[in-house]
Amino acid sequence: MAIAYLRLSFWHLRPDRGACHQIAYFGRARIRDRRLAKTFDFARLPDDLVYEAVTLPEAAPPAWAVPAALADAMDAAETTRVRRLRDRRRWPQIGANFVLALPPDDELTLDEAVELTNRIAQAVRGSWDAPLYVAIHDPRRLRPGARTRHAHIFMALREVRKGAFARTKIRPFARVRRSAEQKSVFVAQGTDWPRLAHEVQQAYFAELGIDLVVDPPAPVGGRHWSRTSLQTEPGRRDVHEGLTRTRNLAAVSGPVEPLVGHLLRGRGVVQIAEARRLLARFLDGEDERQARLEAILGDASIVTLARNPGEARPSSMTTGAVQQVIEAVVRWVDSESGRGPAASLQVVSGTSQPEILEETARRVRDAAGGSAPVLLLGVAMSDTDALADKLGGTFSVSTFLDVLGERPWTPRSPPNRQTIVPGAIVAIARAEQVGDQMLARVLLVARDAGAAVVLGFDVTKANIVNRVAAHIADNLAPPDALTDEQIARCLRAGLIRCALTAMAQRGRLLFEAAVPVAQNVDFVVCDDTRQLRARNESFRNASEGRRAQTTIGLPGAPALSAGDWVCFFKTDYSSRYPKRHPEIRAGRLGRIIEVVPGRNVIRVEIGDGLVRNVKLDKFPSVRSAHALSIREARYAPKTASLVVELTSHRSAWAALLLAADRAGSAVARIDPAVATDVAGLIAAAAASLPAPLPSELVHCQDPDVVFSEIMRNCEPARIEAADGEAPIEIIPEPRIGDEVAPPVLADGADVRATVAPAVIEEPPPKPVGRDPRGSDFEVECMPTPPETAPTTLVIPREKLHESVRAILCANPRTRQGWASLTAALRPDAPDRVKVGEKMIALCNESGPLAVLVRLLISTPVEEALGELEESDLPRSLAESLPPSWSDWDLYVLAQDLAMIVVPHSAFYRVLRGEPLPGEATELDGSGPRPR
Repeated sequence: MAIAYLRLSFWHLRPDRGACHQIAYFGRARIRDRRLAKTFDFARLPDDLVYEAVTLPEAAPPAWAVPAALADAMDAAETTRVRRLRDRRRWPQIGANFVLALPPDDELTLDEAVELTNRIAQAVRGSWDAPLYVAIHDPRRLRPGARTRHAHIFMALREVRKGAFARTKIRPFARVRRSAEQKSVFVAQGTDWPRLAHEVQQAYFAELGIDLVVDPPAPVGGRHWSRTSLQTEPGRRDVHEGLTRTRNLAAVSGPVEPLVGHLLRGRGVVQIAEARRLLARFLDGEDERQARLEAILGDASIVTLARNPGEARPSSMTTGAVQQVIEAVVRWVDSESGRGPAASLQVVSGTSQPEILEETARRVRDAAGGSAPVLLLGVAMSDTDALADKLGGTFSVSTFLDVLGERPWTPRSPPNRQTIVPGAIVAIARAEQVGDQMLARVLLVARDAGAAVVLGFDVTKANIVNRVAAHIADNLAPPDALTDEQIARCLRAGLIRCALTAMAQRGRLLFEAAVPVAQNVDFVVCDDTRQLRARNESFRNASEGRRAQTTIGLPGAPALSAGDWVCFFKTDYSSRYPKRHPEIRAGRLGRIIEVVPGRNVIRVEIGDGLVRNVKLDKFPSVRSAHALSIREARYAPKTASLVVELTSHRSAWAALLLAADRAGSAVARIDPAVATDVAGLIAAAAASLPAPLPSELVHCQDPDVVFSEIMRNCEPARIEAADGEAPIEIIPEPRIGDEVAPPVLADGADVRATVAPAVIEEPPPKPVGRDPRGSDFEVECMPTPPETAPTTLVIPREKLHESVRAILCANPRTRQGWASLTAALRPDAPDRVKVGEKMIALCNESGPLAVLVRLLISTPVEEALGELEESDLPRSLAESLPPSWSDWDLYVLAQDLAMIVVPHSAFYRVLRGEPLPGEATELDGSGPRPR
């Protein structure tokens, strides 16, 4: 689960500790502090460190790349500028410490987590030349199942100048301004760190081509409690959390339009998946969550949207008011396109911030003519400082909230309300940082007032979350003569039209269906992971004549030979030496240089000349890599040739960005079902963004909402009766305790129906005692049985997957049992057929556990990595379930799965390879095994 958690705290230089103490703790290392002549030893702590690195500016000495050397230099630079360290009221700050929450390993690989952390670290540092130290901790290495992987970003508060730290500190995280009387100093501006983390994460997930969304914040946020408050007032936190949850429940169950407005957070649209995540936090039952979601999607103020007309269900939503505002801006942009300098809306785009400021200031001076009033706008007041220095003359400065009249009044920071007058020149220097709703509303205010607007758009600082500014720059000021590097940069910034036009001119877009892969292609990239197996086999068959004769592989998996590319879908932490990063990581590629069939070993070149032996019987998480997913292809060698197949609208932008990043070594083959020309491809790529404009999507109603509306509005069908008689209801309304008389229809048939009294019974208490199977496992830990044993309630096949999944998620014992069963019966497990037969013999051969065991041992290969959760059934297994099960069958299945993890039970012994009582041989028949 991805959450927008990025918290800032400052580390101080104290008489007994400093940067050496902090970096030694983050790195689980032993560092000698020369200032204190003291050693900080944290190597004894449990080693959950999976990555650490130092990022240095160009002017920094290379020796600082070692964390201990950097920490010692930070302490020394601060010590020389401090008069005394004792009896101080405030300790000097030496660094800013950011704590970033990262998704767990089953959602984001280690390499992807490292890349995401580095992107956020660069966004935090900005243009300051300060060194950064990054460490990633994964508690799952110590506690299986832990999902609290996080990163520490430690940034020095002094820039590096000519190989040493500067004398003055930087204040990059808050803008300190004085009041009009110059008597009091207060912090007027700051950075919304969770919002920054949310935008960077969502853009990165879209780039990987995955459907992972960041968990939205609650309507009423909580607070962080100090350790002192938790120790002295333990009940205060409980009271506060209770009140906060009550207010959140009221907001979730209240009016729909304010709730969706909160989810939008300034964007044009929001993914429906985010609403599902929010409802899952506050509503317990699945039926309750689904009913509330249908009420939200069916509200009259909400507009549901899909990526293309062929989708059956919507993927995004917005409010009608937001849609009208943004579509009005889009129409204005279309009308101004092609007018050039005479347009009332102009954009200056580029990759150099000083050049953008110079050109923006020149256009403002030319448009003003020395007489028109000039207004500089920014999200924060500091956003206008650089443009004000370039502009000179007389002008006004304000923020978007002041212009819109939405800044809250406070005694120390009163709002500076501004009005855009007719004929004024409005300059927005950093439009790429402005949210969609805020920018659209200000542009409409300026248009209605008859003012001219000049926008500055920095391609290097833009992200695909703020879509309005990118759409304006793409249509009014597209860059010309793009290089290969600039094409990828523009596509990543949201300038889709100019980037795809340049790619088409270079012949890197092929509008044709999938064809056999040419001999000179190294990899095929599939945007749909369900096609990986088929494309892998076809690619392998096409190159069969060029393959080596000696092959190796696991039962049920494709054979591997020397020269083949392989992909690892798990990270091997077992071969990790102390203070070294894992060498075999999930998502990375390697090339087989030798196979040893007798030992079931392959020698793989991982990269940079590093060769490692992989024992397939101990580490079977290897698959053939002729066909790759988008996220895997990002780690392919730069010299390899790729064919990126675009077959769906879901990840069109991610697939095109991959082809653009590979420069001349990759081409994109677009299926005709997606687009047949560049214009259609532009629309498909824009619709696949995480936050597109409402005008880039199509209207689509959710079928569940439509059906619910039909059922609410329908009336009971009636049969017309004779004169003077009441009409006969075909489906009579039930009346508690009454018996419905059998009506007689026109053809003489009787319709008999009896409605039993409604009796509400208390649920039976959980039984306490021992398991009837004779183990020490307490019955109260087992799944609760239904009220009656066999029942006539039949669950059809299309709902069995969700029913089984609910069993696995509801009880930890059943979830552990399912994990143990699938691990023992995986395709590469030795003697899995014999183990499965023994499991079937121990239970009812026609029971649900026996059905699942038979399906598991017949599964040829594992599913694609990263698409399923641990509580999901494999796709092939879900499609092979029986036509129906009763609720009693589901209860028996839960009981059997829970018994798998009970020590000394028969299921437990079989899966662990231990002999049953009276049995003296192992499962493989190799001889007696001592107890």
